Amino acid sequence: MRPVTVDPNGPLSFVALRGIDLAEVVTRPLKHHGFFKLARWCGRLAPPGQRCTVELAPDALFSMRTADPYWSRLVSERFDYERATALILHCIADVDYVFIDAGANFGYWSVLATSCRFGAKPTVAIEPVGETFRALEENRQLNGDRFTTLKRALAETAGEEVIIEYPASVVGARAAAGAVGANGPREGLETEVVDSISLDAVIEEHVPPGHPVVLKLDVEGMEIPALRGSSRLSERDWMLIYEDHGNDDSCSTSEFVLDLGASVCFVTETGEVHPIRTLDDVRRFKPWSRLGYNFFAAPPGGAFERRLQEVRLG
Repeated sequence: MRPVTVDPNGPLSFVALRGIDLAEVVTRPLKHHGFFKLARWCGRLAPPGQRCTVELAPDALFSMRTADPYWSRLVSERFDYERATALILHCIADVDYVFIDAGANFGYWSVLATSCRFGAKPTVAIEPVGETFRALEENRQLNGDRFTTLKRALAETAGEEVIIEYPASVVGARAAAGAVGANGPREGLETEVVDSISLDAVIEEHVPPGHPVVLKLDVEGMEIPALRGSSRLSERDWMLIYEDHGNDDSCSTSEFVLDLGASVCFVTETGEVHPIRTLDDVRRFKPWSRLGYNFFAAPPGGAFERRLQEVRLG
Protein backbone atom coordinates (compact mmCIF):
# COMPACT_ATOMS: atom_id res chain seq x y z
CA MET A 1 0.00 0.00 0.00
CA ARG A 2 1.24 3.50 -0.79
CA PRO A 3 2.04 5.88 2.09
CA VAL A 4 -1.32 7.43 2.98
CA THR A 5 -2.86 9.82 5.48
CA VAL A 6 -6.56 10.31 6.25
CA ASP A 7 -8.58 13.18 7.72
CA PRO A 8 -10.58 12.68 9.85
CA ASN A 9 -9.23 9.41 11.16
CA GLY A 10 -11.60 6.75 12.46
CA PRO A 11 -11.63 3.19 13.79
CA LEU A 12 -12.58 1.78 10.39
CA SER A 13 -10.20 3.92 8.30
CA PHE A 14 -7.43 1.32 8.33
CA VAL A 15 -9.91 -1.42 7.42
CA ALA A 16 -11.22 0.62 4.47
CA LEU A 17 -7.75 1.35 3.10
CA ARG A 18 -6.46 -2.19 3.59
CA GLY A 19 -9.64 -3.48 1.99
CA ILE A 20 -9.02 -1.38 -1.14
CA ASP A 21 -5.42 -2.62 -1.29
CA LEU A 22 -6.58 -6.23 -0.93
CA ALA A 23 -9.23 -5.70 -3.63
CA GLU A 24 -6.42 -4.90 -6.07
CA VAL A 25 -4.71 -8.20 -5.25
CA VAL A 26 -7.93 -10.16 -5.71
CA THR A 27 -8.83 -8.54 -9.05
CA ARG A 28 -5.33 -8.37 -10.56
CA PRO A 29 -5.63 -11.80 -12.26
CA LEU A 30 -8.88 -10.51 -13.78
CA LYS A 31 -7.16 -7.39 -15.17
CA HIS A 32 -8.81 -5.45 -12.34
CA HIS A 33 -12.36 -6.20 -13.42
CA GLY A 34 -14.46 -5.62 -10.32
CA PHE A 35 -11.78 -3.51 -8.59
CA PHE A 36 -13.91 -0.37 -8.88
CA LYS A 37 -16.93 -2.01 -7.23
CA LEU A 38 -14.88 -3.52 -4.41
CA ALA A 39 -13.12 -0.19 -3.79
CA ARG A 40 -16.50 1.54 -3.62
CA TRP A 41 -17.75 -0.99 -1.05
CA CYS A 42 -14.59 -0.65 1.06
CA GLY A 43 -14.73 3.12 0.87
CA ARG A 44 -18.14 3.11 2.50
CA LEU A 45 -16.49 1.86 5.70
CA ALA A 46 -14.61 5.14 6.09
CA PRO A 47 -16.07 8.12 7.98
CA PRO A 48 -18.37 10.24 5.78
CA GLY A 49 -16.46 12.90 3.86
CA GLN A 50 -13.06 11.53 4.86
CA ARG A 51 -10.15 12.85 2.78
CA CYS A 52 -7.39 10.45 1.80
CA THR A 53 -3.97 11.68 0.63
CA VAL A 54 -1.62 9.22 -1.07
CA GLU A 55 2.05 9.66 -1.86
CA LEU A 56 2.45 8.90 -5.57
CA ALA A 57 6.16 9.75 -5.33
CA PRO A 58 8.32 11.43 -2.69
CA ASP A 59 7.43 14.81 -4.18
CA ALA A 60 3.91 14.03 -5.46
CA LEU A 61 0.84 14.04 -3.18
CA PHE A 62 -2.70 13.39 -4.36
CA SER A 63 -5.86 13.91 -2.31
CA MET A 64 -9.35 12.50 -2.83
CA ARG A 65 -12.25 11.17 -0.78
CA THR A 66 -11.81 7.63 0.47
CA ALA A 67 -15.34 6.92 -0.74
CA ASP A 68 -14.45 7.86 -4.33
CA PRO A 69 -13.62 4.48 -5.92
CA TYR A 70 -12.28 5.99 -9.14
CA TRP A 71 -9.34 7.62 -7.36
CA SER A 72 -9.15 5.71 -4.07
CA ARG A 73 -7.77 2.73 -5.99
CA LEU A 74 -4.49 4.66 -6.01
CA VAL A 75 -4.09 3.52 -2.40
CA SER A 76 -2.71 0.29 -3.90
CA GLU A 77 0.90 0.73 -4.96
CA ARG A 78 0.42 -1.97 -7.58
CA PHE A 79 -2.43 -0.14 -9.35
CA ASP A 80 -1.12 1.89 -12.29
CA TYR A 81 -3.59 4.48 -13.50
CA GLU A 82 -3.28 4.95 -17.28
CA ARG A 83 0.03 3.13 -17.29
CA ALA A 84 0.73 3.74 -20.98
CA THR A 85 0.60 7.50 -20.44
CA ALA A 86 3.05 7.18 -17.56
CA LEU A 87 5.41 5.13 -19.76
CA ILE A 88 5.44 7.76 -22.49
CA LEU A 89 5.77 10.77 -20.17
CA HIS A 90 8.66 9.05 -18.40
CA CYS A 91 10.27 8.36 -21.79
CA ILE A 92 10.21 12.08 -22.69
CA ALA A 93 11.12 13.38 -19.22
CA ASP A 94 14.39 14.86 -20.57
CA VAL A 95 12.58 16.89 -23.26
CA ASP A 96 12.02 20.54 -22.40
CA TYR A 97 8.26 21.00 -22.93
CA VAL A 98 5.19 22.61 -21.35
CA PHE A 99 2.45 20.22 -20.25
CA ILE A 100 -1.20 21.25 -20.80
CA ASP A 101 -3.61 19.07 -18.81
CA ALA A 102 -6.98 19.80 -20.42
CA GLY A 103 -9.82 18.16 -18.51
CA ALA A 104 -7.51 17.83 -15.51
CA ASN A 105 -10.13 16.53 -13.06
CA PHE A 106 -8.39 16.33 -9.65
CA GLY A 107 -4.99 16.99 -11.25
CA TYR A 108 -3.44 13.53 -11.19
CA TRP A 109 -1.33 14.12 -14.30
CA SER A 110 -0.53 17.71 -13.33
CA VAL A 111 0.85 16.48 -10.01
CA LEU A 112 2.99 13.84 -11.73
CA ALA A 113 4.13 15.97 -14.69
CA THR A 114 5.52 18.54 -12.26
CA SER A 115 7.30 15.89 -10.17
CA CYS A 116 10.99 15.04 -10.53
CA ARG A 117 10.24 11.59 -11.93
CA PHE A 118 8.63 13.13 -15.03
CA GLY A 119 11.02 16.04 -15.44
CA ALA A 120 9.24 18.72 -13.37
CA LYS A 121 7.51 20.26 -16.38
CA PRO A 122 5.79 23.67 -16.36
CA THR A 123 2.11 22.70 -16.32
CA VAL A 124 -1.29 24.27 -16.92
CA ALA A 125 -4.31 22.34 -15.58
CA ILE A 126 -7.72 23.20 -17.06
CA GLU A 127 -10.95 22.01 -15.38
CA PRO A 128 -14.47 23.50 -15.79
CA VAL A 129 -16.58 21.85 -13.04
CA GLY A 130 -16.64 23.94 -9.86
CA GLU A 131 -16.59 21.14 -7.31
CA THR A 132 -13.93 19.22 -9.21
CA PHE A 133 -11.89 22.40 -9.62
CA ARG A 134 -11.84 22.84 -5.84
CA ALA A 135 -10.28 19.36 -5.52
CA LEU A 136 -7.79 20.31 -8.26
CA GLU A 137 -6.87 23.45 -6.28
CA GLU A 138 -6.36 21.37 -3.15
CA ASN A 139 -3.90 19.14 -4.99
CA ARG A 140 -2.13 22.17 -6.41
CA GLN A 141 -1.67 23.56 -2.89
CA LEU A 142 -0.56 20.17 -1.52
CA ASN A 143 2.26 20.21 -4.05
CA GLY A 144 3.59 23.69 -3.39
CA ASP A 145 1.48 25.57 -5.97
CA ARG A 146 3.81 24.29 -8.67
CA PHE A 147 1.29 24.22 -11.52
CA THR A 148 -1.21 26.74 -12.87
CA THR A 149 -4.95 26.06 -12.71
CA LEU A 150 -7.66 27.52 -14.96
CA LYS A 151 -11.38 27.12 -14.31
CA ARG A 152 -12.39 27.23 -17.95
CA ALA A 153 -14.11 25.12 -20.59
CA LEU A 154 -11.74 24.39 -23.45
CA ALA A 155 -13.49 25.32 -26.70
CA GLU A 156 -12.86 26.54 -30.22
CA THR A 157 -13.02 30.19 -29.21
CA ALA A 158 -12.22 32.06 -26.01
CA GLY A 159 -14.37 34.48 -24.03
CA GLU A 160 -17.76 32.84 -24.47
CA GLU A 161 -20.14 31.33 -21.92
CA VAL A 162 -20.39 27.55 -22.24
CA ILE A 163 -23.06 25.50 -20.50
CA ILE A 164 -21.58 22.22 -19.35
CA GLU A 165 -23.42 19.22 -17.96
CA TYR A 166 -22.25 16.45 -15.67
CA PRO A 167 -23.72 13.65 -13.53
CA ALA A 168 -25.27 14.83 -10.29
CA SER A 169 -24.68 11.65 -8.32
CA VAL A 170 -20.92 11.31 -8.25
CA VAL A 171 -18.77 10.77 -5.17
CA GLY A 172 -15.94 13.22 -4.73
CA ALA A 173 -16.91 15.37 -7.75
CA ARG A 174 -15.46 12.86 -10.21
CA ALA A 175 -17.71 14.36 -12.85
CA ALA A 176 -17.26 13.79 -16.56
CA ALA A 177 -18.29 17.15 -17.98
CA GLY A 178 -19.25 17.98 -21.53
CA ALA A 179 -20.93 20.83 -23.34
CA VAL A 180 -24.73 20.84 -23.46
CA GLY A 181 -26.00 19.78 -26.87
CA ALA A 182 -28.44 21.58 -29.16
CA ASN A 183 -31.42 19.93 -27.46
CA GLY A 184 -30.51 21.32 -24.05
CA PRO A 185 -29.36 19.53 -20.88
CA ARG A 186 -30.25 15.88 -20.48
CA GLU A 187 -32.46 14.68 -17.67
CA GLY A 188 -30.70 13.84 -14.43
CA LEU A 189 -27.61 15.97 -15.16
CA GLU A 190 -26.41 19.09 -13.38
CA THR A 191 -25.41 22.14 -15.41
CA GLU A 192 -22.94 24.95 -14.87
CA VAL A 193 -22.05 28.03 -16.89
CA VAL A 194 -18.31 28.39 -17.48
CA ASP A 195 -16.20 30.84 -19.48
CA SER A 196 -14.48 29.27 -22.47
CA ILE A 197 -10.82 29.39 -23.39
CA SER A 198 -9.12 28.28 -26.60
CA LEU A 199 -5.89 26.37 -26.92
CA ASP A 200 -4.40 29.36 -28.70
CA ALA A 201 -5.19 31.57 -25.69
CA VAL A 202 -3.61 29.05 -23.30
CA ILE A 203 -0.50 28.68 -25.45
CA GLU A 204 -0.10 32.42 -25.98
CA GLU A 205 -0.26 33.16 -22.25
CA HIS A 206 1.54 30.17 -20.74
CA VAL A 207 3.95 28.73 -23.35
CA PRO A 208 7.10 30.54 -24.55
CA PRO A 209 7.26 31.08 -28.35
CA GLY A 210 8.42 27.99 -30.21
CA HIS A 211 8.46 25.88 -27.05
CA PRO A 212 7.34 22.24 -27.41
CA VAL A 213 3.95 21.30 -25.96
CA VAL A 214 2.49 18.06 -24.66
CA LEU A 215 -1.29 18.31 -24.58
CA LYS A 216 -3.35 15.77 -22.66
CA LEU A 217 -6.87 16.23 -23.97
CA ASP A 218 -9.75 14.61 -22.09
CA VAL A 219 -12.67 17.01 -22.44
CA GLU A 220 -15.61 14.65 -22.91
CA GLY A 221 -16.57 15.11 -26.54
CA MET A 222 -15.11 18.62 -26.98
CA GLU A 223 -11.76 17.38 -28.29
CA ILE A 224 -12.42 18.35 -31.90
CA PRO A 225 -13.64 21.92 -31.15
CA ALA A 226 -10.65 22.33 -28.83
CA LEU A 227 -8.22 21.28 -31.56
CA ARG A 228 -9.95 23.51 -34.08
CA GLY A 229 -9.22 26.40 -31.71
CA SER A 230 -5.48 26.10 -32.12
CA SER A 231 -3.40 27.48 -34.93
CA ARG A 232 -0.40 28.06 -32.65
CA LEU A 233 0.09 24.38 -31.89
CA SER A 234 1.45 23.81 -35.41
CA GLU A 235 4.11 26.50 -34.83
CA ARG A 236 6.05 24.17 -32.53
CA ASP A 237 6.77 20.50 -31.91
CA TRP A 238 3.93 18.84 -30.02
CA MET A 239 2.54 15.61 -28.70
CA LEU A 240 -1.15 14.97 -28.19
CA ILE A 241 -2.52 12.45 -25.70
CA TYR A 242 -6.22 12.18 -26.39
CA GLU A 243 -9.14 9.96 -25.48
CA ASP A 244 -11.14 8.08 -28.08
CA HIS A 245 -14.06 6.49 -26.26
CA GLY A 246 -15.13 2.93 -26.86
CA ASN A 247 -18.74 4.00 -27.40
CA ASP A 248 -17.76 6.10 -30.45
CA ASP A 249 -17.59 3.58 -33.28
CA SER A 250 -17.03 6.42 -35.75
CA CYS A 251 -13.76 7.25 -33.96
CA SER A 252 -14.39 10.89 -34.78
CA THR A 253 -11.54 12.32 -32.72
CA SER A 254 -8.99 9.94 -34.22
CA GLU A 255 -10.31 10.72 -37.69
CA PHE A 256 -9.78 14.44 -37.05
CA VAL A 257 -6.25 13.87 -35.70
CA LEU A 258 -5.32 11.64 -38.64
CA ASP A 259 -6.63 14.30 -41.03
CA LEU A 260 -4.18 16.72 -39.43
CA GLY A 261 -1.44 14.54 -40.89
CA ALA A 262 -0.21 13.45 -37.46
CA SER A 263 1.48 10.16 -36.72
CA VAL A 264 -0.86 8.33 -34.33
CA CYS A 265 -0.19 5.28 -32.18
CA PHE A 266 -1.68 3.19 -29.42
CA VAL A 267 0.53 2.10 -26.52
CA THR A 268 -0.29 -1.01 -24.52
CA GLU A 269 0.26 -1.28 -20.78
CA THR A 270 3.36 -3.36 -21.47
CA GLY A 271 4.85 -0.58 -23.60
CA GLU A 272 4.18 -2.01 -27.04
CA VAL A 273 3.64 0.82 -29.54
CA HIS A 274 1.23 0.11 -32.41
CA PRO A 275 0.99 2.55 -35.35
CA ILE A 276 -2.52 3.75 -36.20
CA ARG A 277 -3.07 4.30 -39.91
CA THR A 278 -6.81 3.70 -40.34
CA LEU A 279 -9.94 3.95 -38.22
CA ASP A 280 -10.13 0.16 -38.24
CA ASP A 281 -6.79 0.21 -36.42
CA VAL A 282 -8.38 2.48 -33.81
CA ARG A 283 -11.41 0.23 -33.37
CA ARG A 284 -9.14 -2.77 -32.84
CA PHE A 285 -7.80 -1.19 -29.65
CA LYS A 286 -11.21 -0.14 -28.25
CA PRO A 287 -12.86 -3.44 -27.24
CA TRP A 288 -15.08 -2.10 -24.43
CA SER A 289 -17.83 0.44 -25.18
CA ARG A 290 -17.90 1.70 -21.58
CA LEU A 291 -14.22 2.71 -21.47
CA GLY A 292 -12.15 5.51 -22.89
CA TYR A 293 -8.82 4.73 -24.55
CA ASN A 294 -5.77 6.97 -24.81
CA PHE A 295 -3.97 7.44 -28.12
CA PHE A 296 -0.78 9.39 -28.84
CA ALA A 297 -0.13 11.68 -31.79
CA ALA A 298 2.77 13.83 -32.96
CA PRO A 299 3.71 15.66 -36.18
CA PRO A 300 5.91 13.66 -38.58
CA GLY A 301 9.63 14.28 -38.29
CA GLY A 302 9.51 15.93 -34.86
CA ALA A 303 11.30 14.93 -31.67
CA PHE A 304 8.17 13.45 -30.13
CA GLU A 305 7.52 11.19 -33.10
CA ARG A 306 11.12 9.97 -32.90
CA ARG A 307 10.70 9.21 -29.21
CA LEU A 308 7.60 7.15 -29.90
CA GLN A 309 9.53 5.23 -32.53
CA GLU A 310 12.33 4.60 -30.02
CA VAL A 311 9.82 3.15 -27.57
CA ARG A 312 8.56 0.90 -30.35
CA LEU A 313 12.09 -0.25 -31.21
CA GLY A 314 12.94 -0.72 -27.53
